[in-house]
Amino acid sequence: AGRKYKKTQGKIDFSPAEHARCIDIELINDDAFDTTLEFKVELFAAKNCTLQIRSTRCRVVVLDDDMFPSNDFEEEIKSGDDAALHAVGFRLLLAFISCTFFNVPTIAWKSIVMFLLAQLGN
Repeated sequence: AGRKYKKTQGKIDFSPAEHARCIDIELINDDAFDTTLEFKVELFAAKNCTLQIRSTRCRVVVLDDDMFPSNDFEEEIKSGDDAALHAVGFRLLLAFISCTFFNVPTIAWKSIVMFLLAQLGN
């Protein structure tokens, strides 16, 4: 919780003839691309009913609506035009490096360590 959705907890009440309910989980809309996000919804502490063991958890998949590596290049990427991509090539490369550096776990510190180790040979 916190990056793409807000933590939610609460109570769900079912009427006697009701077998299914929908719940709302608020998504956080931003302009940063993230890979597919998954989280689980868990039901517990049922009263006056029985939860099937296989029905107490549900996996939720959130597909990001942002363009990889940045929404700044959405038009050029969707067009598929080589000339348009070539025109933004270096900026697109920098956006890819920035997206990878800041969003992929461990890449930032590993890159810095490799850079410093490479300087030892100089």
